[in-house]
Amino acid sequence: MPGSTNRRKLNISSDAGGSRVEPYKVKYRQLMKTVIFEFLLPGLLLICHLSSCAQNVTQSGFYTVKMDKNKPLFTSKGDGDTVRGRLFFNQMNSALLEAKTLRLNCYQVQESNMDGKEWNHEIKYTVWLKKGNMARVEIRDVAFPDDGSNIIYNGKRMWAWFVGENATVALDKNTILGKVKNRYMTKDISRGASLSHDIMNYGASVSMPVIYLSRFFGFHSTLEDEEMIVSYMGEDPVNGTMTHHIKVAMLGGQRIAEYWIATADNLPRKMEETLVMNVSASSRRTERWNNVSLNIEMPDSLFSWKPPDNWIEYSHPSENAMVDSLKELKKNLYGTFSNLAMPGGGTFNLSDYSGKVVLLVFWRLGCPPCRKEMPWLQQVFEKYKEKGFAVVGFNHVDNENLVKQYLDKNGIRYPNILDSSDAAKKIYDDFKTNIVPLNCLIDREGNMVDLWYGFDADEKALGMKLGPRL
Repeated sequence: MPGSTNRRKLNISSDAGGSRVEPYKVKYRQLMKTVIFEFLLPGLLLICHLSSCAQNVTQSGFYTVKMDKNKPLFTSKGDGDTVRGRLFFNQMNSALLEAKTLRLNCYQVQESNMDGKEWNHEIKYTVWLKKGNMARVEIRDVAFPDDGSNIIYNGKRMWAWFVGENATVALDKNTILGKVKNRYMTKDISRGASLSHDIMNYGASVSMPVIYLSRFFGFHSTLEDEEMIVSYMGEDPVNGTMTHHIKVAMLGGQRIAEYWIATADNLPRKMEETLVMNVSASSRRTERWNNVSLNIEMPDSLFSWKPPDNWIEYSHPSENAMVDSLKELKKNLYGTFSNLAMPGGGTFNLSDYSGKVVLLVFWRLGCPPCRKEMPWLQQVFEKYKEKGFAVVGFNHVDNENLVKQYLDKNGIRYPNILDSSDAAKKIYDDFKTNIVPLNCLIDREGNMVDLWYGFDADEKALGMKLGPRL
């Protein structure tokens, strides 16, 4: 066929019966073959390919079609959202959801740069998962193999405790346990829990796993929104296992994860994730899975634990306790929120809003409730701005270009602080923003009068807070 270096030569002197073929007929046959094989057949196959959600083409319609041994090959141009990428991503999630039990070993490497200081950490952990919200995770530090932590889910409660004596464990930004021997924590998980977050929050110096492990229990990751872009990158071997390599850009590109998914069981063998943050911070982690076992027998006794006598339970401060401690400040905030940078240039001073009621919201791109609250607040601001109401966003951690894209895309026109300076970081720490969104209501004289965590799309409830002050 045309364009093929190995095409069969046509005998123009005779056909199969030995009679002579006229030259114009030969040209006609060549033309028809060109039309059929180079245009009609690839086009028809492409339509069928899309209709049946086959694996090799992008949804955006940018394709390279070529023939190899009379077989059409479809390859995508670039990293667009691909049918094939979505297929393997969904197969990976389905494999987690459909498994009855799962056991694996994971090797995690964390790399970060915070305020010019590079930090690398290596962790090994083993995971046992069983349907019924049962899990066991044993985490160990590579540098100090006797140090680490354990997490148990028994279906109703979680226990986390630490082993070894050398590790320093930060339980939250305001609580650091030095020697962690004989310490444990527990909480109710009867209504569900995020194992990935618990590994990060209760594990000894471990980052959150790249893959959302609670998918195994039937829960959906809020980081995976409808606008994420899934790209198929090709086939790659990982430690002798053939895998499909996909890239997933979430939250407007703020979080980019790559998965190498084994063709044998649709579970990942290698993962990498990069967080696109501000100029003073960056983060990347790589994970490798090995000794992966599906649907093996696991006794329930594997998921039970009782703290030994004389062990000490530590309790995280509740959101209400943190709110109460912040409310006790009851101070004027004009001096606190001054000379702070804004995207695109300019500085923010709360004192410029004297005479207005201000709702100041701490937020970040990687927080799904924040991404819902920010556009909603634009509507509230439009409704009440004539009464002297203002909304201000405060972001300390994110990349300026990504923040601008998010604000523009969602039509957010109220002012936003975007400042990664030490002064801004201190404000974030002082206001205990390990949980966001954090909403701070400020009266017309610059005094903090109310404060709460989370987003509730209840305009009436917000109106009741604003009413007496507008």
